Amino acid sequence: MKLKDLKDVWHVGSNYAILSLPFVSYSVQPHWMNRFETDPTRHRFMASFKSYIAVNQTFETEFATTELAIKGCEEHLQKLLAYVFIKLEDIVDFGVKEPLHTQNSPVLLLEVC
Repeated sequence: MKLKDLKDVWHVGSNYAILSLPFVSYSVQPHWMNRFETDPTRHRFMASFKSYIAVNQTFETEFATTELAIKGCEEHLQKLLAYVFIKLEDIVDFGVKEPLHTQNSPVLLLEVC
């Protein structure tokens, strides 16, 4: 499974980014500790997600730039989708011969962060 290019789906501002999908949203914003850091090259960004369905996962990670945070969110989203498809395959017949989470990619396991 491979994600399409999401650059047109992200809402990107000068120091934040938001990805809002039907069942999950990701946000990237300046770390609250930045106000105490006088050197702007040392400012950090926090990325987190909120799911509208029950998944026992968390994601709140610190990144050096919004671009790196967006990449981290997209990697997490791919793992989250693989996790959801693995769970759905137990109850849904998708009409494919091989499991959805193994098509065109190695098995992805969602790490609990």
